[in-house]
Amino acid sequence: MKEKKTTIPPAGAVNPTTATKKRLLMMALPIIVAVLLLFVPVPDGLPPYAWHYFAIFVG
Repeated sequence: MKEKKTTIPPAGAVNPTTATKKRLLMMALPIIVAVLLLFVPVPDGLPPYAWHYFAIFVG
């Protein structure tokens, strides 16, 4: 029987363009979350500035 040689890529080996896209998404995600929360209406009984601080904190 012939033995087939297989090569296993090292752990964490990722295409550079994929890694760059993932990194950009991870950097932009907190900003996206904060902006989305800013568009949600302010709950009753809560001052608008408190909601804005909350959105920034969560983001």
